[in-house]
Amino acid sequence: MDPSVSRHAGARLDAAGWHPRGCVPSGCRCRRTGAYVPAGGGDGGADASVTGITESEFITPPYSALRFALGLRVPNCVQVVADRRDGARPVWFYGLTDRSWACVVFREGVAEARVRQAGERRLWDEVEAAYRWWVGHGRPDHTRFGLTVGPAGQRVWLDDPADCWAP
Repeated sequence: MDPSVSRHAGARLDAAGWHPRGCVPSGCRCRRTGAYVPAGGGDGGADASVTGITESEFITPPYSALRFALGLRVPNCVQVVADRRDGARPVWFYGLTDRSWACVVFREGVAEARVRQAGERRLWDEVEAAYRWWVGHGRPDHTRFGLTVGPAGQRVWLDDPADCWAP
């Protein structure tokens, strides 16, 4: 992730009263205030699972079509991709309207990635569903998306304005 994007996201979270401090390379433990994960270590009672989505499929440049689609399909969520350290790359998702969070840790040479998530929203479930939606629609690039603005608000669509959803 571009460091300036990460700093900007961190500053916005900080301004909103949520203070992420990053994560350790060993997994889904977060060193930050109790805004998301309660202080005192552990993972705040997070649910654990695994995903078959691989790092090479999921990690894309900041302005890629996948990140664009995730932003449209998983609203009010920030994605933070950490640097690879000791063979592991954590990817964090933070809810912007509540204290939901998710972390998926991709490890070199391991087919399945470990996932932890907690909060009102099941952010990884939403992200994984959005990823599968994007793949199922042929991995559309930016040019296939549209936006319609009217008295009822904004609607986003793929290929056909009749097939739309609220962003």
